[in-house]
Amino acid sequence: MKKALLCFLIFSVLGISLHSSKKNEIEIIQSMQAKNYQKVISIYDSNKDYFKNKPFFEYLKGKAYLKKKNFQAARQIFSGIIEKYPKSELAIKSKYKIAFIHYKTNQYKKAYEIYKNQLAYILSNKRRKKYSKLYRDLAKTMAFNKEKEKRNYSNATLFFKRALEINSKQEKNENADLQFMLAKSYFLWKKYYKSAKEFKKLIKKYKESVKIAEAYYYAGLSNYKVSRYWNARKFFKKIIEKYPTSKNIAKTCYYHAKTYYRYSYNAVYFEQALKYYKLAYLKYQDKKFSPLSSYEAAALFYRYKRYSLSTVNAFLSHAKRFPEHEKAPYSLYMAAYILSYKNHFDKAESTLKKLLSKYPNNEYWKQARNRIIYIAYNRSLKAYAGKNYNSSIKYADSFVKRFPFSNYIYYVLYIKGMSLYKLKKYKKSVKQFTDLFSRSKYNSYSNLGLLTAARIYTDELKDYEKGIKTYKKITSYRYKKIAVAMINKLKKEYIGIKVDSQFFSGETAKIKLKIRNIKDYKINVYNIDLLDYFYKNHSISNVHNLDILLIKPDETLKKKIAAYKKYRLYNLSIPIKLSSQGAYVIQIVSKRLTSTALLLKSDIAVVSRFNLENGFVYVKNLKTHNGENGVMVYISNGEKVIAKGKTNSNGYFKVNLEKIAKNQGINYNNLRVFVKKNGNYSFSGLSLSGLTKSAGMSHRAYIYGDKPVY
Repeated sequence: MKKALLCFLIFSVLGISLHSSKKNEIEIIQSMQAKNYQKVISIYDSNKDYFKNKPFFEYLKGKAYLKKKNFQAARQIFSGIIEKYPKSELAIKSKYKIAFIHYKTNQYKKAYEIYKNQLAYILSNKRRKKYSKLYRDLAKTMAFNKEKEKRNYSNATLFFKRALEINSKQEKNENADLQFMLAKSYFLWKKYYKSAKEFKKLIKKYKESVKIAEAYYYAGLSNYKVSRYWNARKFFKKIIEKYPTSKNIAKTCYYHAKTYYRYSYNAVYFEQALKYYKLAYLKYQDKKFSPLSSYEAAALFYRYKRYSLSTVNAFLSHAKRFPEHEKAPYSLYMAAYILSYKNHFDKAESTLKKLLSKYPNNEYWKQARNRIIYIAYNRSLKAYAGKNYNSSIKYADSFVKRFPFSNYIYYVLYIKGMSLYKLKKYKKSVKQFTDLFSRSKYNSYSNLGLLTAARIYTDELKDYEKGIKTYKKITSYRYKKIAVAMINKLKKEYIGIKVDSQFFSGETAKIKLKIRNIKDYKINVYNIDLLDYFYKNHSISNVHNLDILLIKPDETLKKKIAAYKKYRLYNLSIPIKLSSQGAYVIQIVSKRLTSTALLLKSDIAVVSRFNLENGFVYVKNLKTHNGENGVMVYISNGEKVIAKGKTNSNGYFKVNLEKIAKNQGINYNNLRVFVKKNGNYSFSGLSLSGLTKSAGMSHRAYIYGDKPVY
């Protein structure tokens, strides 16, 4: 019982003392933070035997004396710590504090000796290596963490730099690794200018490093990323030439080609890019970059040579060489696309079918299917454009059978109808267009087809009633306007007359007549004095508009259209017998309409040349092809006749305009020439507006300077 009581008392006292020790430790730290240095000293002196970490609190006491500038007491405590705990971290710190006390008490030599000894310790290779490794491991964790969101490149690059600074200069391999990791950290951080600079340092400083080939690769890639292609090429080329067995050789060839790709519209750059792409997928093998190089070589052909067969072969080769590559289906599609563009429809379709069978769930499946439909549609279209109408019909029938619900169906059926029309199979063409319209009354091609069917009825089959009925069925606003205009044209009475301007003597004159919805008409012929008309109007351009209804015609011919049919347009050529040379007005008259034209029966023609001083007129006999003598020439300025006379034996007539201008005045804007001989007439007109007379020679100066004008 006494022993138990004694144990209880011992443990109670011990517990109280432990609790008191913990409380004193906290109080010392708080007092130190509160700068109550005397209290720190007092607490320590009162409880120095109870502190668990006595050296640390003894160090704090020395620090308190130092803060109070009691240098002697402080030095005694720090010296005691060095003596009692020579290998502890507190011993090192105490040495620095003693050196500081020497410095404060002007004992610089002693302070220097302590610092010198400590520096030798700090700079020892063993210590350098230890701390360099710590920084290196920490930086690697931050730069190359598998979880990218946890990476901290800013701190990683800082720690790699410190590791490099601390590490011994003799550790070349370690330093090369550190330099590489620093540069790669910048690269992963996307600080490409800095990574290029750091990789270049490695290449220059550590030429024998095992990382040298990889450094060349990343140096080139860093330059490539910032579009410094010229610099990138230098690094890439070095690897290809010097390190062909490097693990990054295929990547290097790929990116080397990419430096030329942007400028591959140029033949030289195209060849260079192609060369290195081929190295990447033919000579060197890489799971990712070899197929990518193969595809981009094909894309390069498409970029440079566009729709050439060499581009097709490049895409097909890629799909064959790397069938598992993600771009293999697209390569097949592009090959087929170009083949269809070049009208190689059979090969294009077989390529697309291969794509559909080999890659059934690919994203290009729908596009491939649509392209097959487009090819089938295009076969008919191209055959029609090439005037191979039978083939066009055959392809159209095949299209309808294969793709009855395609959006192209209306246009294909329209092309079939047009092909039948071109083959002059008018009834079949009309049926085709009618069937097309029955599919959809509002489709554009359905209405265009029906419009064509109506024209076939009126122009080819001459069934005007059916033509008009067909026009009336059209529903599209765009074509309905045309249909209404055509119906009005068919129902309207019409006379149109056309006369060749001049006939020779002895030649039978003919008029060309267009007439619709008129059974009977008359032809009135009037012989007129053209010179009298010229004196009044100074032109013959509107002579057919003469009001001659009150004048008795010299001859009247009554005409009736044989086998007349309503709505039909008749094109007639009617001979007119004229007794002599002269000017004749031909008038076509029906009950409601009149049409008039001027007809000349003459063997002469006039050519005139004028300047501001003289005028020259030449009259030629169109039968003998010689100049005509004795032809009366009349020159008008649009207001009055200003000169007249006869041609000489060579057919020439000359007039002095300058003299006439002085005496009478001349309007040079509109000079007209009229000639006449024995009922033969001819006429010409021209303008001298804008012409000026030369005043003779004049001086001209030129100024020259030594700089361009801004």
